[in-house]
Amino acid sequence: MELTFIIYLYYYFIISKSFVMMVTDDTLQDEHQVLAAKALLYREHLPDHVKNVHFTSDGAGCYKSKLHGTIMPCWESWTGIVELTYRITPAGDGKSILDGMFARMNNCLATGVNEGGSHYNAETTIEMAEAAGGMAATEFVRFAPDRSTVISVKNIAVASVLLTVFHPASRVTIAYDHSSYGNGREIDPTELKFKGH
Repeated sequence: MELTFIIYLYYYFIISKSFVMMVTDDTLQDEHQVLAAKALLYREHLPDHVKNVHFTSDGAGCYKSKLHGTIMPCWESWTGIVELTYRITPAGDGKSILDGMFARMNNCLATGVNEGGSHYNAETTIEMAEAAGGMAATEFVRFAPDRSTVISVKNIAVASVLLTVFHPASRVTIAYDHSSYGNGREIDPTELKFKGH
């Protein structure tokens, strides 16, 4: 059985970092899984004083979807958190702190296996990681994405978007090809379509 690990980094204070390691048996790794994980993070794992978020991801396909930039204005009504920016960095190859977290998790699980442990689903993976000593400043969370509502975006002409910026005062979202250079393109949130199963 394949497991999916999703790590989101957030800051309690400027000098204090804390991680939430989300583990799921859902192996689709699609945009809806990311939305479900972000909703859980924003609702249940951010400190009360955090009201604005600058979200950064690597370039994996599940993060590149134009859906993420389009729904930025919705996070505030859904979770009480304003997602101010959504930045996509180059994918993998050990370039980010998140890649380092995946390496730490692999080491933690390897320790558990070397000590005779076994993991075969999200629950046993978390149990084994914690039994092997866990990871400093990391909270393990098991989650199952709710796929009862599908959000889709159609007819939005955005190609390679590396940064999306939401302006709460005007409720306007602008997509940029690269680090807010140029005029960017406004994303129309009326293009969102919600479909229930």
